[in-house]
Amino acid sequence: MSDGKFRPLDPNSQECPTEFLLFNFGIGSPALKPAHERFLRQGILLILKTNGDHKVRLVGRASRSGPDSFDMKLSRQRADAVATFLTREGIDPKRIQVDFIGKSHPFSTANESEEDRSVEIHLQISPTLIIELEGGWIVQQANVMVQTIREAFDPIAAQAGRKLQIHLGQGIATGRGDLNLHFDPGGREMRPCSETLLMGSDGSANISVGAHQSLRVCGDPTLGVGDPSDVNFGSQFEPVFENGEREFARFVGNTCVHELAHIIAKIEHSPDPDNFMFAVGSQGANLPKDRRTREGMRRHWGGPKTFNAAQIKKMVCAMHTGFFSGGATFNGSP
Repeated sequence: MSDGKFRPLDPNSQECPTEFLLFNFGIGSPALKPAHERFLRQGILLILKTNGDHKVRLVGRASRSGPDSFDMKLSRQRADAVATFLTREGIDPKRIQVDFIGKSHPFSTANESEEDRSVEIHLQISPTLIIELEGGWIVQQANVMVQTIREAFDPIAAQAGRKLQIHLGQGIATGRGDLNLHFDPGGREMRPCSETLLMGSDGSANISVGAHQSLRVCGDPTLGVGDPSDVNFGSQFEPVFENGEREFARFVGNTCVHELAHIIAKIEHSPDPDNFMFAVGSQGANLPKDRRTREGMRRHWGGPKTFNAAQIKKMVCAMHTGFFSGGATFNGSP
């Protein structure tokens, strides 16, 4: 028995599809095939579970080899089979719309076509994208942190056709967002002059505010007073920021953007110190020497950052579909 198949409905949306055709059902059968279930579980189900306000419309189809009444009933059974699979996996039936069209509007001129033995899947994307900052109240001047996040992601969300909402938890959970960050007051136990500056757990939802407050000037000692490129690290045990400063709130905001980009589309680290994805110790990168003084580090970590065009393109697609794990391969059969 041949396995099931799937493809985007719109061939022009191969990179970022939201409408799919689940096809090659068995002749006269509404049963899902193994490949159908894998696609639903690894793609559609994951998107619906990650995005609580997304909905889905299912349209059942049938080929033209049987009587009209049989084909109409079969098309409904195929759409119902997909709906049953989704509800069995935890999706609220109220988020699922089931339609069926029998043999009308066929894809093929053949009486027996594998594409007509199918179910159309239309994701109905929520117009809003919610970022939840649970416990973000521990960052003083949190409005500056929120504004930093908004300035980074508002234009990307707009390109994705969605409006960004940022909820700042005040110690009481306000409900899970589409993207969630949790703020931890800990992290101070990390060595302030270790090789890497771990401000969040890359790719996770945790931000250690204590690690930000423990930031110190770190680096090799001065080699010689005659070398103007040398930097005096005598202040390496002096805190770079204090919670309550606007620069500190921007520093935490920049880290939030960094971690969210990992979560949204698995955006990798960059050696560019002015990119949101820069990380000390990543790809052999380190801060330029003129940024390793206390004032230089304040300007660097609390200053403006950017994404490059390739990073933005990946995040636009991820935000558009709501598939927040680096992208999915929807444009072919397994």
